[in-house]
Amino acid sequence: MLAFPIAKGISWSSNTRNSLERNEYTVTEKKTETINWTTLEDVITVEHLYETDPLQLNTEIKELKYAPNIGLVYWYEKRVKRFTTGEEDDTPIDSGFLLTKQIHQYGQR
Repeated sequence: MLAFPIAKGISWSSNTRNSLERNEYTVTEKKTETINWTTLEDVITVEHLYETDPLQLNTEIKELKYAPNIGLVYWYEKRVKRFTTGEEDDTPIDSGFLLTKQIHQYGQR
């Protein structure tokens, strides 16, 4: 659960307290969202990684959405790589995955 004041543009590294490479998170939106026919207020969107090289050979995008008093309600991740030898008439091969998870229902028992 996110517990600090949330605002668009706030970013942080999840590896601040260790010696691993920076792992940057950024809040990109805070708005009302409708997910699976459920309208949720004050949903924040957190961009976890976004790397696209200029030639579009590698694309990595991860977006997470959190709703107050619920937690994670949406997860989108895309990682695609294009392999080519650079030879004329070479057919590029794309490899990777696209993943989407979203809340189905929630409540208390």
